[in-house]
Amino acid sequence: MFSRQAFVIAFFLPSAHMGRAQETAHIRIAKETLFEIGESVTPRAIAQAHNGDLIVAGSLGGPAWATRIRPEGMIIWRNVLRSDAAVQSATRSSYVGAVQLPDDSTLLCGSISINHEGFSLVTHVSKTGDALDQQQFKPSDKAFDFSDIRHCIPYRRGAVAIGIVRGVGPERSKASYRIVIFDSQAHRIAEHVVSIPGILRDEVPDGQDLVFLVEGAGHDSNGNQIVTTGLVRFDYSGAAVMDRTLAGGGYFVHAKDSQSNISVLVEPTSGLELHTVGAKFEDLAVVSGPLDELIPSWVGGLPDGSIVSFGQSRVGINSYTGSITWRGPTLSAKQVVMFEPLFANFSVDAVIFAGRPGEFIAARGVHPRGTPGSEKNPTGLMLSVLQVH
Repeated sequence: MFSRQAFVIAFFLPSAHMGRAQETAHIRIAKETLFEIGESVTPRAIAQAHNGDLIVAGSLGGPAWATRIRPEGMIIWRNVLRSDAAVQSATRSSYVGAVQLPDDSTLLCGSISINHEGFSLVTHVSKTGDALDQQQFKPSDKAFDFSDIRHCIPYRRGAVAIGIVRGVGPERSKASYRIVIFDSQAHRIAEHVVSIPGILRDEVPDGQDLVFLVEGAGHDSNGNQIVTTGLVRFDYSGAAVMDRTLAGGGYFVHAKDSQSNISVLVEPTSGLELHTVGAKFEDLAVVSGPLDELIPSWVGGLPDGSIVSFGQSRVGINSYTGSITWRGPTLSAKQVVMFEPLFANFSVDAVIFAGRPGEFIAARGVHPRGTPGSEKNPTGLMLSVLQVH
């Protein structure tokens, strides 16, 4: 099912080489390394092992793929989903989450399509890269057919995976979400199907609970339709115990360490708002800033109250490129760094906190085809260490 290799294939980039971006007073690129040279890589998740190794997961061309990398440039293992008898009819597969478990093994979560049917895909990989277990499954409830995994994050001492399930027959158009909980040894120990009024965008653990961030639709005071952000708290049994709706599209502001309160960045029509909420989603603090165009895939907070968002920025009318944005504690000051060459890094989708406060590691696929000088700029997986203050 998997190929496993251990070798060195890294290209450390000097400041003037491909992928380097213009630095600012608040954003510094400390190091960039290119892996998987010549491959079309789409990283969707990144995790860090206890010894500092990085596990990056996503897809490599068509199949699901993951790799474990030493910070100095050595690839410890590389797993690619093969098209053998078990998955010979797979048309697509990808990992969207990687969770490091207490024994230094890794739980990889994603989706696979077999004979046009969607299955959840979960692979348990040892610290040396051996596949300890692999499961392709649908909900245990026969009332549901289609299944996938959209998110996978650490939860308690194990992990939780959340994905979409769809009903059978006339119920096929109705989508619900399934919560699957894994223990510290990657065993499935609980499963719940829940309904939420919108599209799940993110989630964070909060003690024994899970808090979902849900994109929905509503109306403003003038009756105009607007995007809304819903917060929904689920307890361990899968019961929804609390909810709140905010105007505007929103994003969780992730913290490096465990946080006692949850922060949400939203963008109503009046401008940016950063809400810090308590256990009942009551506002503890609200900071307002000017209107801005947010296109982040991940947002993190710094100890001084400033925030950092990774994702993409607009270049021209209908073009985008991968970027990082710093906003000060009042949300009024802003600095943006776009990764170069432009159009080669369409988004930055996999980010983690690393080392000291304000240090991040970002993974992005580099595809410079059709850009000036592309014959000198290879495709591959770019890992960037960034320092933001």
